[in-house]
Amino acid sequence: MTRWLLVIPVLTVFATLLVGGHLYIAQRLVLDAGLPPAVSQAFQVGIALLAATIVLQPLGERFAPPRLARVVAWPASIWLGVAFWLLLALGATDLALWFGAAVASASGGQAPVASAPTGALRAALVGLGVGAVTLV
Repeated sequence: MTRWLLVIPVLTVFATLLVGGHLYIAQRLVLDAGLPPAVSQAFQVGIALLAATIVLQPLGERFAPPRLARVVAWPASIWLGVAFWLLLALGATDLALWFGAAVASASGGQAPVASAPTGALRAALVGLGVGAVTLV
C-alpha cells in the first residue's frame, strides 16, 4: 500500500509534464500558426501519437518481444529528444518576446509584434535544426 502512495504522485507529475509539454508544442506550432483545419488536425494527431510512444516505450520493453520493443523505442527516443529541443526553442522565443514587450512597455513605446505563424515557424526550425545537429 505504501508503495502506491509513492508511485501515484510520481505518475501524476509525469503525466502533467507529458500532457502539458505536448499541449504547449501543439499550441505554439500548430494552433497559433493558423494552418488549414485538415492540416492542423493531422499535426495534432501526429503530436498525440508521438506522445503516446513515450508512454508505450517502457511498456514495450517490459512486455513485448525485443523486435517489437525496438520498433516502439526508436520513435519514442527520437521524439523525446526533438520535443525537448522544441520546448527549449519555444520557451526561449516566448521569453524573448515577453522581455521585448516589457522593455518596450517600460520605455513607453510599442511592443514588438511578431506574427504567430512566423514565430512558430522560427521556433520549429531552430528546434529541428538543433535536434538534427545533436543526432549527427
